[in-house]
Amino acid sequence: MKKPNDHSQIVRILTLVSALGAILVWPGGAHAADNYKVTLSGAPSDIAGRLRGISSLAQERRPYPTKATIQRAGRNDVAALRRAMISAGYFTADVEFTLQQADEPTQKSAAVFTINPGPKFTFDEHQIIYVDTAKQARPATPAALGITLQNTATGTNVQANMTAIRDALFSAGYPNAKTIGHSVTVTNASAGHARVVYELATGP
Repeated sequence: MKKPNDHSQIVRILTLVSALGAILVWPGGAHAADNYKVTLSGAPSDIAGRLRGISSLAQERRPYPTKATIQRAGRNDVAALRRAMISAGYFTADVEFTLQQADEPTQKSAAVFTINPGPKFTFDEHQIIYVDTAKQARPATPAALGITLQNTATGTNVQANMTAIRDALFSAGYPNAKTIGHSVTVTNASAGHARVVYELATGP
């Protein structure tokens, strides 16, 4: 199966933080599915529980009475689970869904998500760039700002790093500093290494 992205391309992860950080609770609670059971195979232990909270099939938020409706929900869950894996730092993760029909009418079908997480990525390089111009040179590295950034490549850490850079710029005499965006480039997929670039502006 084709991977969800070309790992030579830039990965955006900051906007995916909510995939793991804000799991919705369906009104009325979950109910036991009558015709299927869900298995998440290969889910990393650090996020397995949260992945179940993202899957509509696993949460059993509504009935899926037919094979077609289960398969449709499974395909939607695959996309959501991939996004969550990327946000958690598994940039090369792959997720597949299969539905194994029950042999007997009294048995439940098996809805199986097979997860190949790949390595959990770390940032081996942090770069700071400015989208506006200034008369004097501005700090271009965390060391120049006197700060240490988080290296585990998650959306939460990217947010925290950008806030730390902005706050350090405040302290360095840039009261109008603001965060603009970021980009992450996989530099070594097999080793789990990536470079993150933080985009900021310091203003007038």
